[in-house]
Amino acid sequence: MKTYLRFTPAEYRALSRACRSIDLHDDFFPVFQHFLVSALRAHAPDLANRIANFRKYQIGIVFEHLKARRKAADQADDSTGQRAPRHALTPQERQKVSCAAGAYTLPAGFPHVFRDYLVQHFQETAPDLSRKLAYFSDRQMERLFTELKSSRRWTA
Repeated sequence: MKTYLRFTPAEYRALSRACRSIDLHDDFFPVFQHFLVSALRAHAPDLANRIANFRKYQIGIVFEHLKARRKAADQADDSTGQRAPRHALTPQERQKVSCAAGAYTLPAGFPHVFRDYLVQHFQETAPDLSRKLAYFSDRQMERLFTELKSSRRWTA
């Protein structure tokens, strides 16, 4: 029996993004496979089909890996409970994001939607920035949204 699984970088990013907003507690495991298949169906149908055919031990490998990765990231939080900016923006990137955010009309409280908006916005013109923003956690996106909204540069 294999104790590892292989994913392409794009597949792994898709898995990580799909699980970003969920709480990976043990009670969630029974529905985890169904959740992943549903979450991946639209944007990564081949991966969704692959996950649908996983055996219980294989889905367990994915679940435990993502749970351990989340726990390690949570332990990296500083003593104030805020995550260190692992993917901090450069001043030039912050300016680009600020300009793009000016067209964003939803209120605070939707960090995953704000992240998706920015990732899509920069996908063609600044792919490195788009990839960087895709890895921002919900907390990081909420903080960025709040900072940009209070900034004079956001003129929405």
